Amino acid sequence: MRKRLSKLTALFVCAAMLLCLAPAVFADEQPKAPKNVIIFIADGTGFNAYLAADYYTYGEPGHQIYEQDDWIHLAMTTYSLGSQTTDDDGISYYVGDRMWDDFKCFRRNCTDSASSATAMASGVKTYDAAIGVDQSGKPVTNMAEEFEKLGRSSGVVTTVSISHATPAGFSVHCANRNSYSEIFDHQFYDSALDVAIGAGHPDYDRAGKPLDTPNYEYYGKDTWEKIAAGELTGGDADGDGKADDWTLAVKEEDFTSITHDNAPDRLLGVLPIKSTAQANRPDSNGSETYTDWQDDLPFQTPFIDGIATLAQTTTAALNVLDKNENGFYLMVEGGATDTMNHNNCGGRFIEEFIDFAAAIEAACAWVEEYSSWDETLMIISDDHETGYVTGKRSEYTLVVNNGKGNMPGMVYNSGSHTNQVVPFFAKGCGAEIFLDYVYGRDNVLADFYGEAFGITGDYINNVAMAQALRELLGIEQVSDQYPYPEDVDAFWNELYPPLVGDSNMKVNEQTELDDGYVYFNVVRNNAPVTDKDGNPVVMYKVPWEYGVTLGSAVTALHEMAYKDGAEGVKIEALNGINCMSKLWGVSYPYGAYGYLEGAITVPETQLYSGDIIDIAVYTTSYGAGFLTPHSTSAYTGETVTMQASQTYLDFEEFAYLTKGYAAEIWAGTDAGDLKDTGVKGNDYGFFEISFDEPGDYIVVARDAAGTFNAAIGTVHVTQAEKDAVMRSNQTVTVDGEAVEFDVYNINGNNYFKLRDIAMKLNGTDSAFAVGYDNATRTITCTTGEAYEPNGSELVIGEDLSDTAVRSNQPLYVDGELSTIKAYNLGGNNYFQLRELGAALGFGVDYDADTRTVLISSAK
Repeated sequence: MRKRLSKLTALFVCAAMLLCLAPAVFADEQPKAPKNVIIFIADGTGFNAYLAADYYTYGEPGHQIYEQDDWIHLAMTTYSLGSQTTDDDGISYYVGDRMWDDFKCFRRNCTDSASSATAMASGVKTYDAAIGVDQSGKPVTNMAEEFEKLGRSSGVVTTVSISHATPAGFSVHCANRNSYSEIFDHQFYDSALDVAIGAGHPDYDRAGKPLDTPNYEYYGKDTWEKIAAGELTGGDADGDGKADDWTLAVKEEDFTSITHDNAPDRLLGVLPIKSTAQANRPDSNGSETYTDWQDDLPFQTPFIDGIATLAQTTTAALNVLDKNENGFYLMVEGGATDTMNHNNCGGRFIEEFIDFAAAIEAACAWVEEYSSWDETLMIISDDHETGYVTGKRSEYTLVVNNGKGNMPGMVYNSGSHTNQVVPFFAKGCGAEIFLDYVYGRDNVLADFYGEAFGITGDYINNVAMAQALRELLGIEQVSDQYPYPEDVDAFWNELYPPLVGDSNMKVNEQTELDDGYVYFNVVRNNAPVTDKDGNPVVMYKVPWEYGVTLGSAVTALHEMAYKDGAEGVKIEALNGINCMSKLWGVSYPYGAYGYLEGAITVPETQLYSGDIIDIAVYTTSYGAGFLTPHSTSAYTGETVTMQASQTYLDFEEFAYLTKGYAAEIWAGTDAGDLKDTGVKGNDYGFFEISFDEPGDYIVVARDAAGTFNAAIGTVHVTQAEKDAVMRSNQTVTVDGEAVEFDVYNINGNNYFKLRDIAMKLNGTDSAFAVGYDNATRTITCTTGEAYEPNGSELVIGEDLSDTAVRSNQPLYVDGELSTIKAYNLGGNNYFQLRELGAALGFGVDYDADTRTVLISSAK
C-alpha cells in the first residue's frame, strides 16, 4: 500500500524536500526536515538505570550506540499538569539544582505514562491518565496523525499491550488510559496506523501457554473475536476514503519473515503471551509473584521460546513502513522496563533494557542499509523514571559497578514514578534543533552523569519532542505551552518550604522547639507511650549536626538519658512491632519504618535542625500490602481476613510490594501472653481468623524462622447479634422480565450475588464489569463496562441460611471503596440490593401488591 497525496499536499511535501536538499547558506539556518522519525521510549528508566544496564552489559558506560559522540546528549523533564482540575497545574516543575535540596523532592507529584506520552507525541501538557486529550478533554493532534496528513505512514511497537498508555498516547485519544478495549478499538478501526505491535494476546497466559478461557483485558472480546475469525478490516490507512485490512502476525517467524522486500501493507502484531513479551514469565519454580524475582539475576529464568524480540518486531515494523516512499513516523517502547522497576526486579529490568538496546542497534543498522542519517531522525528517551534507583538507600548516589556480567549495586527507593529528568539522545536529520529547545541546566545532574553520558546538565521539556518536529516540518504548533513560574525561588519556597524548626511552634505547654535538635514524639495507637516509670513519652530531642539521619537519630534515642529519668525509649511492646516516623508540619511524610526494640532498620533519611519526628507504634496501613486491615471490628464467630506482608516501603505513597511470610498467627488479649492460633497464611500472607469471645485482641504474624515480623493491631470483637436470615421466594423482574435469582432476605433486606446482577444488566445502560484481585482479595466494579461471564451466574444451590456471616471483603466501585452491606453464605458474597443499585446506577423498586422486586436498567 502506498500513501496517496492530494495535489496540494504533494506540492507542499516536494517543496519541503527541495528546501532540505538545498546547500547551506547560513550556519544557523533551519535544520533539515526529516523524512523518517524513529522514537525509542525506555519506559520508567532514568539515568541511574541506564548506567546499571551499562555496567552489566559492558562493565563501563560509553559503549552503547547512542552514547557515541555523533549523538545529541541532553536530559528531559517529564512533569504533567497533575489532575484534571487546574488547581495543581505545573506542581512538579523541574527547577534545576534546587531539586536536589531534599531527597523527597523527586517523589512528589510525578507524571504517569499517559500524560507524558501525550506531551511527547503532541506537544501539549495534560492531566495524568489522559490519552491524547488536553486538560479539558479535547483531543490534541499527535505527530503520527500529522505524518498521516502529509501522506506518510505511522506505527507503534511495544513489549506490553498495544492499548497500554505509551503506545496509546502516541496514536489515539481517550479520556482515561485504563479503557484498554476502547483504546484498541480506536487504534484498530479509527486510526490510520500502518503498524501496531505489542503483547497481551487474549488466548495465552504469562508462560505463553494457551488459555482455556480467553482474557480480554487489553483488546476487548467483540473486536478480538472478529480478528480471530479473520475479519481484519480496520480504518482508512492510506487516505483514499476506504477501510484497509490488517495482516496479523503472532509467532516469531511471522515477524522474521517480513523483510524489506517482502512486507505487507499493514501489520497488526500481537505476541502470543499475556501482558508483557518476556518480563512477566513465571520463574523456574513457577512463581508469578514479583517479590520472588527481586533477587533474581538477569536471564536466571530462561526466556519463553517463540516470542519475537523487540529488535525483530522493530525491524518488521520498519520494513512495512518503508513501503511508503514519502516517509514514516514510528514509536518503539520498551514497556516492561517500567513494569520491572515498579516491582523492584533489577535483574529482569536489565534483561528488558538489553532487549531495548538491541532494538536500537537493529534500527540503526536498518537506517544505514535502507535509509540514511541524512533523511532519518532517531530519538531515544523516556516518559519518566520509575523506582527511584540509587546506589544507596535513601541517598542519591550512583549505582555501583560490580563488573561486566555482574549485577550492579542498584537500590530501589520507591515502587512508583519519580519526577527526575530522564536521558534524551538524538541523531540524524534535524537532531541539532533540540539544542534550541534547552530551557534549563542542572549542574548537580552533570556532576553525577556528565562523565558517563557526556551531558552538561542541559535539559529540555518533554513537549519539545513534538514541538521541535512541528517546527522542522513547518507544521503549526498546537500549543505554545511552556508552563513555568516567573519567580522560580518564590514558587519553590511556597511549594517546598524549608525544612527547619519554628521557634514559635509548641508541641505542648512545656516543650518548645529549639534549633540544633531533631525531636521525637512517641505515641502508640493514637495514645501517648509511657516510659519505664509510667510517665508519658511526650518529646525527646537528639542533638542535630550536619549529616544526621533518621537511623542514627533513632540509635541515639535508644542510648540517651533524659532529665525526666527515662533511659532512652523503652516501649512496652512486642519485639519487632513496626514503627512509623513522619515529619510534622509539612505535607510530605518521611514514612520511615523500623523497630523500637532490636535492630534499627530505619532508612538513612536525612534530617534537618528542628524536624519533628513522630515515632509511633504503627498499626495502620495505607493501601494494600503491608498490614491489612490495620484495625478492624468483628462479631463473634465472624471470619476476619487479614494480611501480613512486607518487603520495603515506598515512603511517599506508603505502598508495599506483597510478600507473604505469615507462617504462624498468634493472638490474645494480652501482649505478653499471645497464643498460636494454628492458622497459617497463604502465599500472599493472607490469613483468616475468628474469635469466639468478645474483647480486644492483638494479632501478630510470625515467620518461618520464628520471628514476630508484623503486628496486625487490635481486633475489636463484639457479641454477634442474631441475624434473621431466610431464603427469599419473592418474584424478581429485570426490565419487566421475571428472573430466578438466588436471593436471601437478611434482617428484612434482600441480598443478591453481584455476578448475577451483572449478568442480567449486561448490554444495558447500567452494565458493569466485576473483577477480583486475588493478591489483595478485593472485589471491583466498573460501571459502563461489559461484564465477562465466568459460568457461575444464576445458579440456584442449596439453602445456606445457616452459614450467613457478615462479610468484610473490600468492594471498590469505580475506584472508590464502597460501604455496601454484604454477607458471606457458603463462600459467596451477597450484597444488599438497594445499596447496590444506588452505587452502580440501576433502579430498584418493590411492588407490594404482587410482592415483586423490580430491577430496572434505566439510569
